Amino acid sequence: MVRRTKEDAAATREQLLDTAETLFLHQGVGRTSLHEIASAAGLTRGAIYWHFKDKADLYCAMMDRATLPCEQAAQAIIGQRASTDPAAALRELAQMPLQRLRNDARTRRVFCIAMHRTEHNEELAPLRQRQLDGVGRYTQRLRQLMADIHPTAPPATLDAAALGLYALVDGLLKHATQMDHPDLVLTAGERALEIYVAGLTGYLLLARSG
Repeated sequence: MVRRTKEDAAATREQLLDTAETLFLHQGVGRTSLHEIASAAGLTRGAIYWHFKDKADLYCAMMDRATLPCEQAAQAIIGQRASTDPAAALRELAQMPLQRLRNDARTRRVFCIAMHRTEHNEELAPLRQRQLDGVGRYTQRLRQLMADIHPTAPPATLDAAALGLYALVDGLLKHATQMDHPDLVLTAGERALEIYVAGLTGYLLLARSG
């Protein structure tokens, strides 16, 4: 009986998070009340407060169920390619966030909520910082691969190149989640990244040989 009660509680928690995710996506975080979430889930406000102390706590729990695209890419293991072919590894790492957004529906929904449906405030500051930290790790990995391609490149050049590549990735992700047919944007975006990375690696290789 105790085990069943724990299973029921876990199922209720997931139901609330699923409902919140849907409502946040369609009407925004600020415009969605806990009462609406409970009602849409067929539960009481008491059920929400049993699992979450407030809306910010619920929002953070929802975000914890998904890894945002650049966070996921920052954690990915590229393997031997990073040491034997850093240019290929750079292309792979640049493409990962777009592939993550294409292949994982929850990531797509949560990313859209985080980027387009959230009014960031003091309550959500720790979560915002986590996102920024993930972006920082991803950008640093891009920079390291660029340094492997051109070990003697000036630090300022590597910083600018890594920032530019991240900005392209981030812009494509945000644009895709604003469109009715995100797959079309992501397909074009993957091609755009191939072109950009080819030009960038060519520049770095030419600079190294020169």
